[in-house]
Amino acid sequence: MLLSLCMPTNGVPEWVFPALNSIYNQNVDNDLFEVIVTDNGNNSEFEKEMRIYAKEHKNLTYKKTNAYMFDNQIEALNLGSGDFLKIVNHRGIFLPGNLQYMIDFIENYKNIKPVIYFSNGALNFKSDFKEYEVFDAFVSDLGVYVTWSGGVGIFKSKYEEIKNDFKYNIFFPHTGILFGDKTNTKYIINDKICMKEIDSNHSKKGKYNLYKAFALDGFSIIINLYNEGNITEDTLINVKKKFKDCIINFYIQFNIKKNPCSYDLNGFSKYINIFFSEKEIIKESKERNFEYEIAKLFYYTEEQNIKMKDKIVIFGAGNFGNRLCSLIPHENIRFIVDNNKEKSETFLQNIPVKYFDEIKEELKNVTVVIAVSQTYFQEIKNQLRDNGIKQVMTIDEYLKKIVQDNLNQSADYIKIYSRAVNWILNNSINENVGKSITHSTQLYVGYPEVTGYYIPSLINWGYKDLAIDYVKWLLDIQKENGSWYDANNKSPYVFDTAQIIRGLLAVRDIYPHVDEAIIKGCEWILTNACDNGRLTTPDITAWGDSSTCSELIHLYCLYPLKVAGKLYNRSDFIDVANRAKHYYIENYKENILNFKLLSHFYAYVMEALLELDEENLAKTAMQKMEAFITTEGNIPAYSNVNWTCSTGLFQLAMVWYRLGDLKHGDNVFSYACKLQNESGGWYGSYIDINYPSEEKTYFPKHEISWANKFFLDALYWRNKLHFNFEANNFLQNIDIIT
Repeated sequence: MLLSLCMPTNGVPEWVFPALNSIYNQNVDNDLFEVIVTDNGNNSEFEKEMRIYAKEHKNLTYKKTNAYMFDNQIEALNLGSGDFLKIVNHRGIFLPGNLQYMIDFIENYKNIKPVIYFSNGALNFKSDFKEYEVFDAFVSDLGVYVTWSGGVGIFKSKYEEIKNDFKYNIFFPHTGILFGDKTNTKYIINDKICMKEIDSNHSKKGKYNLYKAFALDGFSIIINLYNEGNITEDTLINVKKKFKDCIINFYIQFNIKKNPCSYDLNGFSKYINIFFSEKEIIKESKERNFEYEIAKLFYYTEEQNIKMKDKIVIFGAGNFGNRLCSLIPHENIRFIVDNNKEKSETFLQNIPVKYFDEIKEELKNVTVVIAVSQTYFQEIKNQLRDNGIKQVMTIDEYLKKIVQDNLNQSADYIKIYSRAVNWILNNSINENVGKSITHSTQLYVGYPEVTGYYIPSLINWGYKDLAIDYVKWLLDIQKENGSWYDANNKSPYVFDTAQIIRGLLAVRDIYPHVDEAIIKGCEWILTNACDNGRLTTPDITAWGDSSTCSELIHLYCLYPLKVAGKLYNRSDFIDVANRAKHYYIENYKENILNFKLLSHFYAYVMEALLELDEENLAKTAMQKMEAFITTEGNIPAYSNVNWTCSTGLFQLAMVWYRLGDLKHGDNVFSYACKLQNESGGWYGSYIDINYPSEEKTYFPKHEISWANKFFLDALYWRNKLHFNFEANNFLQNIDIIT
């Protein structure tokens, strides 16, 4: 066996099981690898689920352990039997094809057994990997990432040589392993992005003292390397700077912004002042925090990856310039200019930096975007003006321009459709039985609810085989009581179950093995029905707060229930649906007629009204929605914000199409289509160009699978309505041959 994937965990199911699923969904020969999970948490339910999971996978070993903190890593490595032992973060999702890539990469080096570290794109290498002949250069490039366990791996034969003798820090045993072989003839850093992190939330990551771990213990390891003659003074200085940057980032996140975390933050002064300066850390943290806030103004440029015709020059080779380079395509940048002559002829993210005085004449015919802190902004602006450079933009102005340029382009629906379908195909997961659609690029696990209501959309567009694959998975995972659970397999939901029934009903004519599942699902929904017509649900955690979603969305559950009632001659299904319709319309009419939820959930209600023959009510509500449409075609995600929800746009456009309103449907649909990412997917939310600094809260950095589903639905109804408008003219002008 070549590879042991060693996953130490403290038992967080919403991380571990998606991570494991991403491994086994790779379709890699199980004889080539094994998975080791060591659990030092106290979650008995996780332990129970983990033992069941282990029984389903012969190459998975699960061990409950009492190992203290990071000693759990050693427990995992000791259990590995592969040629190469690789620590895997329990929040890490393998991207498709990358487990096989990792196996092939290790296979190429198994004879010489170098030290290999997988940095997963953190170091921004130009190529996938670098090889080093000396330990010093290896450490210099790694910097603070020597503390990151998820990159560490070691050939088992090398591990056996050191495991009984090497000494390690309690916070960083993995660093001890990484540095256990300082006399190897080859060291490798592989910087290819092979995985993505499920959740960057720090509230469940551990209870150790953060500043002791990094400012004292972590950097002490580097000091020891220097004192022992293993690294040079230049490398020590370089790595110290990277540790300092890391500590500043922590201070901004947890001390200034008060972001939630599980760490112990006590003793800041005590631990910082041993190797660093508390005053410097605090001062630079406050300065950079301002830059971080400004950086949020232009984050969406990475999301949309919009390409401008005219390349720009960035003024500023500091933090602002660096972040701007990270967030826009490099082909949009001519070069970077700076007032510091020492930076001339250097590179920032492989983009050349030039000295202003030597290049200023060239700047008179290009657009210069000033990327400096507020402290120096006016000074730079005056400098450019005094040198006759007139095409100057702020970051804010630049971002408005590129979004506006994108929105001004005509929507190429064939291209958009093709990319959207490819995204669906690429994000369909091979399950033990059948396939599923992923929840999002944040959570790479099958999402039962969305997989269910994708089925009618796929059938409408001719993807029947994929629809049937989705059905097979849904039939396999239905619970004994007839319900279906959420994406994390935690709780049953009435809404989710109804959407799956919607899909099964749509496929019944071509895959008639769904009747029992439909009936069981409907019967379970009835167990949640109250005498007054209200539909309850066992859990509402996934809904968010009441301003985002409410049980009013249960209206969208009633049409599948009524269809099933007629199909199977079950009057009880129909009665519950009718009572629920009456209950929600009578008791929530004010909420139905006024936009008070996230547009995505409000649109569910609008579509439900059409399904339930309440067209007049839907029309009245949608007429009120017209007031929220901007001149560009945007509709805010909530009534009191300006940023938009992508899937809500498609859903509302579809409702207008179904109401026969081509004007408003096309206006909103075109706007939503232009937001599409290069990948073919859509993030949950996007800024409004007139309010670029407004914070988005609905999956702002992750593509959601249901956006593509509702794009397909909106396009289907758009084409249908356009055909109906053109049909009379077509029939009147066609030549009839007799």
